[in-house]
Amino acid sequence: MNDAERLKRVVLDMDSTQIPVYGQQEESAYNGHFESTCYHPLLLCNRDGDCLGAKLRPSNLHCADPWEELLLPEIQQQKLGKGVVFRAGPRGRPAFAKPEIYEAMEERGVQYAIRIPGKHSLSNEVRLWLSVIAYNLGNLWRGVPTGPGGLAGDSDGSKLG
Repeated sequence: MNDAERLKRVVLDMDSTQIPVYGQQEESAYNGHFESTCYHPLLLCNRDGDCLGAKLRPSNLHCADPWEELLLPEIQQQKLGKGVVFRAGPRGRPAFAKPEIYEAMEERGVQYAIRIPGKHSLSNEVRLWLSVIAYNLGNLWRGVPTGPGGLAGDSDGSKLG
């Protein structure tokens, strides 16, 4: 991307982070994912890592909430003559894979990159079917004729390496 394109496009990254606390800090809460009592602030940054907004919140909130308080006003401000791209954190955090976020971005003409969360049960199902397919393909391959004109050998009947 050249400098002119870079100036035309604004990239907004939103992610949450952990701030551990000690003692009875107001609004802090235990977070099982971090296994600590902490704050779980939501941060909105530009592509250069400059913080454009932050929301201090207790750690028992979902990673993406309250996304609209930070993101929508910044999109409105940045839309003045520039394209906006929203990334849910540097790795496309699946916590932001919410239909209301997709809809808000599409209504405003904002491009977005959000990873879809994986499902453990779906991964296991896919793994099972892949093993069934591989087994069946192996049996199919063993049944392919060899020798002259056969797929598994060359014209003199020898196996291909």
